[in-house]
Amino acid sequence: MKNLAKYISIGLIAGLIVTGCGSEGAGNAVSTDSGIAAAESADTESSVAAEEVVAPKLDLASFKASDYVTLADYSEIAINAADIEPTEEQLQAKIDEFTTSHAPADYVAKNGDTVNIDYVGKKDDVAFDGGTASGYDLTLGSGTFIPGFEEGLVGTKAGDQVSLDLTFPEDYGTKELAGAAVVFDVTVNSIKPGEPVEYTDELVAANTEYDTTEKYNEYLKESIRSTNKNAKSSEALMNLGTFTGEYPDGLANYYYDYYIQMYTNYYGADALKEAAAKYDSYRDYMKEYLGEGLNQQMQADLLLLAVAEKENIACEGEDYESYIDGVLGQVGTTREELFEQYGEGFVNYSYLTDRAYSLLNDRVVVK
Repeated sequence: MKNLAKYISIGLIAGLIVTGCGSEGAGNAVSTDSGIAAAESADTESSVAAEEVVAPKLDLASFKASDYVTLADYSEIAINAADIEPTEEQLQAKIDEFTTSHAPADYVAKNGDTVNIDYVGKKDDVAFDGGTASGYDLTLGSGTFIPGFEEGLVGTKAGDQVSLDLTFPEDYGTKELAGAAVVFDVTVNSIKPGEPVEYTDELVAANTEYDTTEKYNEYLKESIRSTNKNAKSSEALMNLGTFTGEYPDGLANYYYDYYIQMYTNYYGADALKEAAAKYDSYRDYMKEYLGEGLNQQMQADLLLLAVAEKENIACEGEDYESYIDGVLGQVGTTREELFEQYGEGFVNYSYLTDRAYSLLNDRVVVK
């Protein structure tokens, strides 16, 4: 139980809101410019002009998940062992990730590397505003800092401390620093190579609990197997359901209202009205905008809720109270505040899907 919203793919669908990558024919509507264009092209006055954004409410009591999905036999969910074995490409990708995240102790920084630094900039021996930072990641050669700063770190090693005598450009935006001579005292905390370094026992021993590449490779392979198993398990679980293609209003409207609220928080109420101008309601706009991504999420919800119904998992009793206590301990709130903030429907949904998922996952067998 990582958090209350464990089984809602907030990242998947919220990404559509932020990036504007919605369903075909609707994705561009997220940008303010596109929304304005939609409003200007509308032939009649928008029916959403006076619509209010409502708080999302998940109404579980209004539908039975089993009316929307037929479950296959899930007494045993088999996964082919060969399908989860690491490929050479997967292993190499993990090794490359390691060798671009760690460098040997004697590694010398060069352009393209990322150095993690602490620095203090001083003018006339006094630290100036905006000239101090800790744990800053700087890619050498990026031109992010004033001339001479990044060049002065080329050739350094992790643990080095250097003083850079530099001069701000005459046209620098801050008047007090334009053309000023300054000194930056810099500590190089660590270096991430821009390209993979040699993969050696020494590099592994210095940065992991393993002392050889062979042993570390076995750890990486097991990690990949776990990732592959999770992916194949999710795929197998979704194959347990045959869906009608319809979705209950009590579930769909929750999602529409949730992402309407999110859109408003990101872009403002006026931007939402402009984007949804040619639709009869905000929900109609969001339904087209979220498209297949939301349908897939609702199918996952319905499958888990149908399992909960079949297994007679109820939102009462000792296990339910234990789950609520665990959530309260994690989010640091009271029971009353939890139910007020998320609503009883969502809290119960979280419990039911959590327990259904755990039940199904326990029945996954690798053969």
